[in-house]
Amino acid sequence: MLAVLVVALVGIVYGWSKSYDEVRNADLRPWRRTLAMVGILAVTLQAALFIAIWTPLGRHNTLVAWLTRGEALFFLVALPCALTRKDRSRWWLLFSSTVLAVFYFLTILVSEVA
Repeated sequence: MLAVLVVALVGIVYGWSKSYDEVRNADLRPWRRTLAMVGILAVTLQAALFIAIWTPLGRHNTLVAWLTRGEALFFLVALPCALTRKDRSRWWLLFSSTVLAVFYFLTILVSEVA
């Protein structure tokens, strides 16, 4: 699990490294550049929520409900936005977003059972 999470975080870093080139590319349409930036932001915020669930914030039931809604929202935003990208970073961001969402919900599931 840890190795897959590290690879997902590397995918986010790779996505950020390619985002600068994609946002500055004048050949791309403005909507595609905007969605590319929204997608990388959504995946980054997913990672932040995944990290937050492991901090003391994850012990408060009302806050966990809000974090879970946020994770689901960012996942639903990140998927179509990541698909608008042109290069290999599309697949890295899709992988990262999916892994973070699945592991987030598995973490919530395990903490509810325990």
